[in-house]
Parts: sequence; C-alpha cells; structure tokens
Amino acid sequence: MAFQWLSLEKTAELLQMDCKTLRTLAVAAEIPCVLQGSRYLFDADAVQNWYSHRLLHPDKSEKRDLLPASLSEDLLEGTPITSLCRQEFMHPSLPGQSRSAILKALTELAETTGLLYDPKDLYERLRQREEEYSTAMSGGIAMPHPLVRDDFLFETPFVCIAKTPRPVFFGQADDGQGTDLFFLICCLESQQHLQTLGRVSLLCSRTSLPDDLRAAETSAEMYEALQNAENALLALVRR
Repeated sequence: MAFQWLSLEKTAELLQMDCKTLRTLAVAAEIPCVLQGSRYLFDADAVQNWYSHRLLHPDKSEKRDLLPASLSEDLLEGTPITSLCRQEFMHPSLPGQSRSAILKALTELAETTGLLYDPKDLYERLRQREEEYSTAMSGGIAMPHPLVRDDFLFETPFVCIAKTPRPVFFGQADDGQGTDLFFLICCLESQQHLQTLGRVSLLCSRTSLPDDLRAAETSAEMYEALQNAENALLALVRR
C-alpha cells in the first residue's frame, strides 16, 4: 500500500468507529496520529496495524473495546466468512510444529485455492507480520495475514482455516498457551481486511466456532461448523 494520510473522518470510516471516539483516542495518544494545526491526520498503514494489534491483543486495562458489547446489523456489514472460505480451503490436520513450518503449510494450503500469484511472496509477508507482532491470540487461535497487501499478491480475497493435531508455539499469546486454530486472512482492500478480522474475532468470541472446529474430523465438518457459527452470529444480531 502506498503511503497515505487520512483525515479523522476517513479514518473513522475505515475503522468503523464514530468520530468522537476516534478523536478521544487521538487526544489521549492511544492511536498513531499527528496534529497539524487543529486537525488530526492518520497514516493509513499505521492505523490499520494499530487496529489489528488491538483486536488481536486487547489491553484489559483499557476501557475502550474494539468489539462492542452489543451487536448490531451495522457491525455485520461486509462479506461473510462463508463467502470467503470454501470447504477446500480448510485443513483438519495441518502439519508443522514451529511457526515457520505452520506458515509454510498455510501458504501451501493457500496455494491450493488457485488464487495466489506468488506463494513465496505470501509466505514472506506472513513471516514479516509475525516478526513485527504475533497474530496468536488467547484461546489457542491465530489470525495470520500479510504485513503488506497489494493487487499483485492474490487474485481475489479468501480465508483459509486450519487446525493442528496439538497446540504449537506460534507466538506470544496473551494467555501464554499454544495455538491450534489458524485463520489465514487474505484481503486486498483495507476496509474488507479490517472487517474480516473483526468478524472472525466475533465468531470466535460469541459463538461455539472454536470448539466446533476442534471437534470436526473432516474439512466438510469444519465448513459446516463455520456455517453454523455465521448463522448463530446473525441470530444474536437479530434477537
């Protein structure tokens, strides 16, 4: 992505956040920004990295949460994960016992989608992301994604989901536990990338998806678990 400054209004739209909340974060220096006169400006790459990091590693001491306590229809705007992921994009027993091996196996899984232009490039960008900060979360979940995205990385957006036979040390998760569920998120547009991160986080925190994926024995059962989780999340919104 080319370097780009965003206004407060454009940044709020990108992060799906109201302008008042974003300004409060800026004044408190809780989000990367610069003050130019009376206007706050935001580096597009920096705020996306900030959002991703806060979503993956929420600070329990912070009062502001990126995932709201109550769900609304607006929160679920965007593409369902079931539209980005197919049964063939899932692996019920991913090989690998190290972060490097897992990233290589995920890249190989992504290559089977037929959507990658350069598997080596994807692997390198995944590695760079994990070097900058781990995408491993509490609860044995990780959401690897490329550090930098552009139109030359893959043809269309997609998500791959895989699990390992036993937890592996993928990175410094907040609970100190190993990781056995992996959501590989490959989106081209910034807003879709952030929406997808948020949606996967909601599926993992508000539905039984993690347990159901772990109980699944085949990719078909994994996809069924994903469909059930999407339906459960929609039911929560429309309750």
